[in-house]
Amino acid sequence: MVFEEYELAVELLRERVLERIAAGLTQDRWEIGVAAELALALRRSVDSAKGLLSRARELHTTLPHTRERLRDGDISPEAVPVITHGLSHLDEDLRRRADATLCSDPTTLDGVGLRRLKDLVQKVAYELDQQGTVDRIAKAAKDRTVSIRPLPEGMTRVSLLLPLTQGVGVYAALRAAATAARGVAGEVRTLGQLMADTAFARLTGRDQHCRTPYCDAPIAHIDHVHRHASGGATRFDNGQGLCAACNYAKEGLGWHAREVTDPSGRHTVETTTPSGHVHRSTAPKHAA
Repeated sequence: MVFEEYELAVELLRERVLERIAAGLTQDRWEIGVAAELALALRRSVDSAKGLLSRARELHTTLPHTRERLRDGDISPEAVPVITHGLSHLDEDLRRRADATLCSDPTTLDGVGLRRLKDLVQKVAYELDQQGTVDRIAKAAKDRTVSIRPLPEGMTRVSLLLPLTQGVGVYAALRAAATAARGVAGEVRTLGQLMADTAFARLTGRDQHCRTPYCDAPIAHIDHVHRHASGGATRFDNGQGLCAACNYAKEGLGWHAREVTDPSGRHTVETTTPSGHVHRSTAPKHAA
């Protein structure tokens, strides 16, 4: 069915372009609306249809062997975007050569999973254009970002797109912290739950609510315990989460705050009000 979708997408594009050439439209108007028309026909988003149309065009123009393998069932539909994306930085002639290397022989990709295929595509691309492939990897690092996607039952998936070494480092740090806490003092959370909770605690500055005693407002500002204007360093242990009102109040004359040592080992802030009263705020146990 996927092969037929690619074929129909190319045919639709060809028909619309021919119609618009016949109508005397300029080239910049030949393909307007084709992806949107395809999206409606397939009941997909426009972005999804654009991707399908782009891959369909590539299969017909520069990746004929990949198209044959898909048609004959020698590769899975999921392999097509892996191949087209992995070769997209090469010029047209090199993409044709890569296509022949990867897919002219039906047995080349026999038994190859998507992860191995991605590595193989990158290897072939590197052999054909070393500098271009290195530049692509370097450019990919600039695309690092954070995204969020809603999931059923009140859950969300927050994703970090990072260079390989950084991603491995993040995962290793979370796993090490979770492993150290697992089973300690009656801890019943699973390794995965501990990793997720540790990530939340570290990314949100340890707490969910304002650190001022008795204030249950959500955190709005990340505050320097020792004022930055007074020489306070921008570092993890000199930070605390405050609501906006408490942060502004702390800037008033006679207010002072400092980090102090607590027997629990958890981050503790001592705040002195203009009247001279001293109040302590210690981070929650789960955020230690």
